[in-house]
Amino acid sequence: MISRRAFLGGSTFGSLALLGVGGHYAWQTGRIQLGPADLPDATLPPVPGVMRDGKPVPGFSSADRDERVLLLNFWASWCPYCRSEHDVLMKLSQNPRLKLIGIVSDDRESHVAQYLNEHGNPYAQLSMDHQKVVIRAMRQRGLPTTMLIPAGSDRVTFRHVGPITEPLIQPAIASALLPYQVG
Repeated sequence: MISRRAFLGGSTFGSLALLGVGGHYAWQTGRIQLGPADLPDATLPPVPGVMRDGKPVPGFSSADRDERVLLLNFWASWCPYCRSEHDVLMKLSQNPRLKLIGIVSDDRESHVAQYLNEHGNPYAQLSMDHQKVVIRAMRQRGLPTTMLIPAGSDRVTFRHVGPITEPLIQPAIASALLPYQVG
């Protein structure tokens, strides 16, 4: 018969080992976030048929950085929560110090183009992430998800899963813009 101390010690060690393996798997697959996410070196093709100011919208490219704060928005045209935040994104797109980037997940290009052409396009860059390159690298879970990356950085400083509202996003934007307002 096994002693109580040996049983408890063995089951504790086994539980910790299982937790370690499971935790490592969850971290590798992006199911949990153990640290901050960084913008990956990636280029995705544009969504055909999407226009902004009469010009085709380019696809996402991390090499296309400028002095603006990046606002990444992961969304889909079929998502009701994504649709509910669209007016806020349209208003934010008027801020010349912000660059809105749309990453579309699990949608059809024709549906995305139709939705944006009917309701307005807030995005300076827009791509479908069919291979989930950016989605996995950014550890994105759930739609919509909005992330803020300050100018001159690749590190996410604000992340929100769910529809954004102006009272929710404005303090994060002000914080990201603050270093560039001084001097």
